[in-house]
Amino acid sequence: KLNRPLGVALDSTGNLYIADTYNKRIRKITAATGIITTVAGDGTCCFAGDGGLATSAGMGSAYGVAVDSAGNLFVAETGSNRIRKITAVTGVITTVAGNGTYGFAGDGGAATGANMASPYGVAVDSAGNLYVTDYDNNRIRKITAATGVITTFAGDGIGDFAGDGGAATSARLSSPYGVAVDNTGNLYFADTSNQRIRKVTATAPLLPPTITFANTPATIPVNGISVGTLTVTNPNATPLTANAFTFTYPTGLVNAPTPNATSTCPGVTLFATAGGGSSGTSTGFTIPASGSCTFSVTTTSAIAAVYAGNISPGLIVTPAGGSNATPISLTVTSLPIFSPSVSSLTFASQAVATTSPPQTITVTNSGTAPLNFTSAFVLGGTNSTDFVTGGSCVVGTPVAAGASCMINVVFSPLAAGARTGTLTITTNAAGSPHIITLSGTSGGVIPVIVTDLPTAGIFSRPYTYTFRTTAGTEPITWSVPSGNLPPGVLLDPATGVVSGTPTSTSKVDITYAFIIRATNAAGAANFSTSVLIAAPLVPVMEVRPTSLLFGNQAVDTVSPPQTITVTNSGTAPLNFTSANVLGGINSADFAIGGSCAVGTPVAPLASCTITVTFSPLAAGARAGTLTITTNAVDSPYTLMLSGTSGGVIPVIASNLPTPGIFGKPYTFTFRATGTEPITWSVASGSLPPGVVLDPATGVMSGTPTSTSIVDITYRFVVRATNAAGQANFSTSVLMAVPIVPVIEVRPTSLSFGNQTVDKVSVPQIVTVTNTGNGPFEIRGYKTSGDFGYETTCPLSLAALATCTISVTFKPLTATALTGQIVIDSTALEGASTVTLSGTGVAEPRANIIVSPSSLTFGDQALGTSANPKTIVISNTGLAIMELRGLVIAGAAFAQRSPLAADNSSGLPQCGATVAIAASCVVGVAFTPAAVGSATGTLTITHNATPTGVSGTTTVAITGNGTPQREPLIQLSSGLSFGEQVLNTTSSPQPVIVRNTGTLDLVVGTINVTANNALTTPVEFPVAHGCGTLVPNANCVVTVNFAPVGVIGAKSATLNVSSNAANVAFATASLTGTALPLPVPLVRLSATNVGYGTVIFGGPAAAQRITVTNRGVQPLVINTVTTTGDFAQTNDCNSELGPNQSCTVTVNFGPQVLGNRSGTLTITSNAPSSPDNVSLTGNGCALIPPAARRFFIGSSCTN
Repeated sequence: KLNRPLGVALDSTGNLYIADTYNKRIRKITAATGIITTVAGDGTCCFAGDGGLATSAGMGSAYGVAVDSAGNLFVAETGSNRIRKITAVTGVITTVAGNGTYGFAGDGGAATGANMASPYGVAVDSAGNLYVTDYDNNRIRKITAATGVITTFAGDGIGDFAGDGGAATSARLSSPYGVAVDNTGNLYFADTSNQRIRKVTATAPLLPPTITFANTPATIPVNGISVGTLTVTNPNATPLTANAFTFTYPTGLVNAPTPNATSTCPGVTLFATAGGGSSGTSTGFTIPASGSCTFSVTTTSAIAAVYAGNISPGLIVTPAGGSNATPISLTVTSLPIFSPSVSSLTFASQAVATTSPPQTITVTNSGTAPLNFTSAFVLGGTNSTDFVTGGSCVVGTPVAAGASCMINVVFSPLAAGARTGTLTITTNAAGSPHIITLSGTSGGVIPVIVTDLPTAGIFSRPYTYTFRTTAGTEPITWSVPSGNLPPGVLLDPATGVVSGTPTSTSKVDITYAFIIRATNAAGAANFSTSVLIAAPLVPVMEVRPTSLLFGNQAVDTVSPPQTITVTNSGTAPLNFTSANVLGGINSADFAIGGSCAVGTPVAPLASCTITVTFSPLAAGARAGTLTITTNAVDSPYTLMLSGTSGGVIPVIASNLPTPGIFGKPYTFTFRATGTEPITWSVASGSLPPGVVLDPATGVMSGTPTSTSIVDITYRFVVRATNAAGQANFSTSVLMAVPIVPVIEVRPTSLSFGNQTVDKVSVPQIVTVTNTGNGPFEIRGYKTSGDFGYETTCPLSLAALATCTISVTFKPLTATALTGQIVIDSTALEGASTVTLSGTGVAEPRANIIVSPSSLTFGDQALGTSANPKTIVISNTGLAIMELRGLVIAGAAFAQRSPLAADNSSGLPQCGATVAIAASCVVGVAFTPAAVGSATGTLTITHNATPTGVSGTTTVAITGNGTPQREPLIQLSSGLSFGEQVLNTTSSPQPVIVRNTGTLDLVVGTINVTANNALTTPVEFPVAHGCGTLVPNANCVVTVNFAPVGVIGAKSATLNVSSNAANVAFATASLTGTALPLPVPLVRLSATNVGYGTVIFGGPAAAQRITVTNRGVQPLVINTVTTTGDFAQTNDCNSELGPNQSCTVTVNFGPQVLGNRSGTLTITSNAPSSPDNVSLTGNGCALIPPAARRFFIGSSCTN
């Protein structure tokens, strides 16, 4: 039974292969028997089993199938984005293209590392090349059989139709599906979405390029450089594109590290290994049509030898391919090489007869033979005696290969100016003698400054001082590099003279510290010094303030004192030489005191005070002077004194004003003594309303007014003012009120609005107040219209008392009505009226509005509840609406309190009633119990009907139950790392973790477990950034293979834990093979050799030991030596290739009698070096039997 087969292919014998897509198998119908069998796939999803039998492999939705001439089967495994191969001979399945990652990447590289996007069709040509329809990438891709490299054969990756008649790689395809190739290489494919079958015509095969090689020079020293030139020639009339280029030298030759490689080939970018004997390109390059280009590579060797063999280039060219080898011959000899660190030395300016710091020339022997200095160093040139040498480079001390020595040179000029010389070094290296040029300059003798301290000076007096030197080449320039000269003093840079008049406001001496510098062409000299500038000793008088103004002061009164401060701002004591003198027209009006007095000196920067008071003897402007006489230069000093007097201050008579009565005329006169004129005013407080004060006469008069019903005392301060000052008098006046009752009614009108007919309204209150100062009587009430009243008012209402009248409205008809209530009293106003109004209306009803009229929840997973949704119930009527029932029908629905997120209106949850013009909400929850549509209703029972009896309103509710959501995990296929040398790390390979479920997948621990005894988990290190994956998202786990310990097949499992519903731990297989370290290994045919007994003086006995290289790298034998009475000869050259052998012949010739022992030692580049063989034998003397009894020692028996 087949399940949606989507691809078929025939082999050369007529057997039919079927892609049984949904059964996850590839099936075969044998032509001879018609029997169907499975040739690949075990029916499980997904990709698994690479490297094993195809019938045990997991597959992911195979859509296309093709078979080559050898019967190998190729499958387009669309679901895993791979092309897989079932080898006809073994039945083993492997991946030949695609790494399992959906996308587009990898063109120009190994097909197994490429990304693909739903490959549907596959075809194979006569050369074994594969063609794949990369469906979602809108491309046809080719996997070249010879190289395994994947390239785009047709399509530019944009889904469209374009490019017919042009290059296939520039064309646009849209969802290519099926593909086929004919015997001549023409390609046909189904351009599905473009509704076309399109053909890519095959091109004639291109010829591979040819390669030649030449190196110059043919002979170099050890570590010398020879430039090899590879010429690549294109025999075709079209350019060739090279994807990679490597070339390998004979063993022992390597790339010189600098420079690496250069090329004239367009587009090439080169890299070079550091000593691996190869160089290559990191990107592709172009070989011009019918032309050539070159690669120049520098070659070197650290071992002297003649190198002959082939340079083997590996060239991959699209589409021609091909490579060839060409011979190389290079001789490397051991020579010393003289390599100085510098070719010249330049010294900075140096003063005459002084010595510079040494400069060093490092001489390195970069050759391979000892470097000898054959004669003493020679200093020459114009000024050879200015230079002196030393150091470790000397005649008789060879410099070993790779070692260095040093030559130190110092510069000590004998005269000023430019100085030059040469250093000649004679060695046994090429280029000898070697000359180092020497140069320097000298500015002459550095100045020496006389260290005398400059003489002191005085502020404001001329000053001069000359700095001098005792030595130094002229001209000399003088300067002050730091510090400061005194203000007003300058330095002459040509003569060193300091001169000027120092200025300062300071009253104390000041020392100015500075550095004086003398500079010439040879250098500079500094001298740290200082100069003292003294201040003259004089007193200076400062008086503050410079005048006094006392303002207005009454006659015969004394002002507060004012202070004058006298400060000595000089440098000598200030003395008052005579008493302070008051003068001027009104000197008698002023008096002085204070601490400034004759015989009391004021020290520098100290002060004293003089106090002055003003006591005018008469009215008007008054003036005087104060004269201060001291020993200061600005003495005497005179201050101006001034003030005024207005005469005698008023005195107010303290009589209390007479009382008055509100509403009746009032008058009272205030009286005072003092200098006229006097002005009257109210300084604070208030006069009675209606009463004013005459400022000229002091008369208070007017008619006091007030609405008060009680007597009031008005308190205020009356003020009398003249030119001498003012006087205040605090007083008060009593104003009495007449006895009068006053009625006040509030409000004067009432409006009852709408009121149901025959129903009494809520009462409204009228307040009656007696605002008078006597009682009044209420004689009665009179009402009209449909209004009634009740009252708390007594028959007599006292002054300031209050009572209320409660008024109600009971309309008898549905219409607008008016009326009034009249209150008759004995108050001054008599009757008071309150107007009344209202409207009779019929009894109101509630009105219900429901929104929305139906409620839809949409999809909701089983076992989960949707957030409640709300139904709004509104009362738009004129009466309170009663909610008599809220019933939800339908098992999947229930009433819930609405969440804040679903109640954006902020309305309250519905209760028993809804107020007029108010709204409330009902929350409804949806929890599906089964997959599919769910229905229900909300039934609302209420009184919002025309008659007020119960009615119902229904809201339809719908929702849809969907299957429960869950996360699912899927890993890409296992990883095979192939072979890897112990203690090295492979390139990383990815395992893709994908969430194929409908909820977030939370990835937990990721670790590795070993599957056999040869494996440890640490040999497969992992790295990842996996956390939480949304549906259809993926993350990458990067795995390396780093074998340690033992060699052999390594197997482990990658374990990924998560919250997935399908599996707790998802796994992927990890395999690789550990290879031994690539080193030479020494194997000896024997490690102990015995020679038995050998006659002393007789022929030597010989034994042979075979030395074999059992490693994978060349074995370099350095030395073969023996100890004791043993000697050796060997045919071991300097190098043995893998599995090559040589022979060491060891002879035993005893030099003394008795047991003898020795060691054969072989040193090499093998890790076991040195390798030893133990040698033993016995030396005996040949003694006739008759004489043996007289011989002490070892004798031979035969």
